[in-house]
Amino acid sequence: MAITWDYYSKRRRLEVSSWAKKMKFKDYDHFLLYLSKQDILHPPEKDLRVVQAIKEGAKKATPKPKPQSNKSKPRSSKKTRS
Repeated sequence: MAITWDYYSKRRRLEVSSWAKKMKFKDYDHFLLYLSKQDILHPPEKDLRVVQAIKEGAKKATPKPKPQSNKSKPRSSKKTRS
C-alpha cells in the first residue's frame, strides 16, 4: 500500500534538504524515481525543499581545481637550537 510523500517525510521526521543532499539525487526526476521504487506517492507539486537541495548538491559536486604548487620556490631550512 502506497503512502504519500507528506506522510513519509513527517513520519520519519526528515529534514528534507539535508536528506536530499545525503541521498545525492541528480535531479528531481531521480527523486521521483526513488519515491516510486519505495512505493511512496510523489507530491502533487514540486517540493521546493527538494529542488533547492538538489541544486545545492550539484554546486558542491563540481570538482574544485587543485591549487597549483610552486615547486621553484626553495624551502627554508629548519633552524636548530644550539
